[in-house]
Amino acid sequence: MEANYSIVIKTNQYAGNFERELCAHSTGIIGECEVGHEYADETITTIFEQSIATPADDNGTRRPVGLGSRNEGATGNDVVIYFDSEPTKEQVQIIKERFEERNWTAMGERQDLTLDEVELIVKNAL
Repeated sequence: MEANYSIVIKTNQYAGNFERELCAHSTGIIGECEVGHEYADETITTIFEQSIATPADDNGTRRPVGLGSRNEGATGNDVVIYFDSEPTKEQVQIIKERFEERNWTAMGERQDLTLDEVELIVKNAL
């Protein structure tokens, strides 16, 4: 399966080891590996469940998110959330707000993690 669109979340640090948690918190969607399930909010899940794509990663595990370094024009500091359909303005705004409302440092996950930019919609993301 191929994703038709993506949202690239540019951060100020290497995104490995937290991209799945960030996706779960921001969209309520988790992959087959179930990493981040404790951050998923069912209310948010209903807003995203019909539009998020879950392509298989290198190991064949279906995930709604990946590192930017696997996507053209993105880096290892970037988190890429995959979509089957074009994300709505509401969905993009929710992702931004949920990222910014989360106190990442207080949660012990990342020191001084900031959102640098959200790039909306890359056609044929994978």
